[in-house]
Amino acid sequence: MLSAIISLKGHQHFVKEGDALTIDFLAGKPPAAEVLAVYRGDELLAISDQARKYQVKLAVEKKDKKGEKITVSTYKAKARYRRTKGFRARQTIVKVIKIEAAKINVKN
Repeated sequence: MLSAIISLKGHQHFVKEGDALTIDFLAGKPPAAEVLAVYRGDELLAISDQARKYQVKLAVEKKDKKGEKITVSTYKAKARYRRTKGFRARQTIVKVIKIEAAKINVKN
């Protein structure tokens, strides 16, 4: 089974076929993932330029999910001023369908 290191929306992920990734919110379909390295078990098959011959197919599993809640508290000493705000990032769950060698078009 192949596994790969991909770059997606500015973050690097180590993925295998069938894995689910939680990434920042996607408005449309998933962008093409840039393949940085490809492995078969512990053996390194391709890296950098050679890895571009491979492609990772992604599918959106769950479009809109809220992330973990972050709370921010502020206060001013001796003034009885206290405020608490919360934030939850929107996320998308993407499933890795297949890691395969890209088809190369040869012009005659």
